[in-house]
Amino acid sequence: MLRRVHWFLSLLAVAAACCCCCRQALRAAGDLAKQLGHRLTFHPSEFCKIAGERPAWVTQSVAELEVHSRIFDEMGFLPASPYNKINIHVGGTYGGPKEDTLRRFSQVVNERVSANCRARLTVENDDRASQYSVADLQLVHQLTGIPIVFDFHHWKFCTGGQTQEEAFKSALTTWPAGVRPVVHWSECPEDPDKRRSAHSEYIDGPVNLYGLEGQVDVMIEAKAKELTLLEYRQAVLEGWQVRPRLRNSKFGDATAGPDLPVVEYSSSEEEGEEEEEDSE
Repeated sequence: MLRRVHWFLSLLAVAAACCCCCRQALRAAGDLAKQLGHRLTFHPSEFCKIAGERPAWVTQSVAELEVHSRIFDEMGFLPASPYNKINIHVGGTYGGPKEDTLRRFSQVVNERVSANCRARLTVENDDRASQYSVADLQLVHQLTGIPIVFDFHHWKFCTGGQTQEEAFKSALTTWPAGVRPVVHWSECPEDPDKRRSAHSEYIDGPVNLYGLEGQVDVMIEAKAKELTLLEYRQAVLEGWQVRPRLRNSKFGDATAGPDLPVVEYSSSEEEGEEEEEDSE
C-alpha cells in the first residue's frame, strides 16, 4: 500500500512539473507576442456547436471554448477581451427556425460560459444562404454583447439582403470601444472545379475596406497560410494593387467580383468533403 502511495505521489509530482513548464512556456509565448505586436486569436473548428440540440454536443463545445480561453489566461492576455478573440459560428438550424437557434446559442453564451471566455467570444457570418448572415447575427449581439466578425468571402454566399459595405460596417458597430475590429478575407479557389465558397491557396486582392484602412485588422484565410501574406505584402510594396493572376478567371467565377454575391449549388456530400479538408 505504501508503495502505491509513493507511486501516486510521484505521478502527481511529474504532472505538477509538466503543468509548471507548460505555464512558463505559454507565458513566454504571450510575452513575445506582446513584444512583437502580434495579435493572437483562436478559431475553434466547425464541430464546436453550442447551439446544438444534443446536450452532449453543448457540454463538449463549452468545454472546448473554456480550454481555449484558459490558454489565453495562461499567456497573460488579461483582462480578457475580443482583442484576443475566440471566434465561432452559430452552426446549423437543426431543423427549427433560425431565431430559435440564435436564442439557444445566446442562452448558452450567457448562462454556461465563464466570464473570461464570454469576454473573448466573437461570432462570424456563414457561407451558405440557409445559415446566418450579419443581419441574422445582430440578434446574438443584442442578447449577449459579443461582436460580429465580418467575413468578406462568406458574405458573397449569404448576404442577408445587405450590400457588402452595409454588412461590413454593420458588423464593425458591434465591437466595443477600444478594441480594434477583425475581419476575414479569403477568395474563391484557383481550381474552377472546386466549391466556390472554399478558400483559395493565395489571394489576389485588392482588399477593399471602404475607406476604413488602418481602423480594422484583416485576417487572411488561405490554404498557403503565411506564404499568402508574404506574397501579397510583397506585391503591395512593389506598387501593385493586386498580385499577378494565377487563375483562369478573375475570381474563380466569371460572373462575380469581390463585392458581388455568388449563387452556389452543392450537394451535401461535397459540403462534407470540404469541411473535412478545411479541418486539417
